[in-house]
Amino acid sequence: MLARTILLTTIVLCLLLGACAGFNGSPQTLPTVLIDRPVYFTNRDGSDTVARPGLYEVMPSGESGLRLTSPSHGEFLIRATSFTYDEELAAPVALAVPDNESDYHVVLLTPGGTGLDAAGSLTQVRSRGIGSGSLSKSKIKEALARLHARQQMAETLKAYPRLPLGQNEWQYQIDGQWMTESRALDYLARRGK
Repeated sequence: MLARTILLTTIVLCLLLGACAGFNGSPQTLPTVLIDRPVYFTNRDGSDTVARPGLYEVMPSGESGLRLTSPSHGEFLIRATSFTYDEELAAPVALAVPDNESDYHVVLLTPGGTGLDAAGSLTQVRSRGIGSGSLSKSKIKEALARLHARQQMAETLKAYPRLPLGQNEWQYQIDGQWMTESRALDYLARRGK
C-alpha cells in the first residue's frame, strides 16, 4: 500500500511538472498524462491495445492519432478524433478524463484551439461506437480547471513542513496529519485553500 502511494505521488508530481510543457523535441518537455487504470484503445490499424496504469508522454501522430509513450509500458499509436475548443493555452496540455462508468478519454490540447481526443474503454468488451465520440467541451473545460487548480495547490504545499519519502518524493504535514503529496493536494483542494 505504501509503495503504491509513493508511486502515485511520484506520478502526480511528474504530471504536475510536465502537463503544461511544450513540444520542442526533448522528452522532458512533452505533455504527460497519468492513466490511473487499464484503458482499452483502438490502434491506428483498427486492432485493440491496452494502456496500463502509468505516466505517458503524449504527442500527436498525424491528424487522427496520438502517440502515448511510457518507459514502463512502451509506445502506443492510438486513434483520435480532431476537434476545436475555446480555451487559450500557451503550451500543449494532455488530459486523462473518465467519462461515465466505462468510457475514458486521453485528450491533447494544443495552442490555437485544436485538439485530439482518443476515446477508450475501461472494459475489454466495447460497443461499436466507442472511439467515434469526442468528449464534450464542457468536460474538457472542467478537466482543465481541475489541472490548473492542482498546479496552484502544488505551490501552496511549499508552506507546509515536509519529510522525504524517497528521491524527489515527499510527505507533508497539514493540520497535524502527515500525507503524501497526492493526498495533500486533494486535502487542500477539498478544504479550498
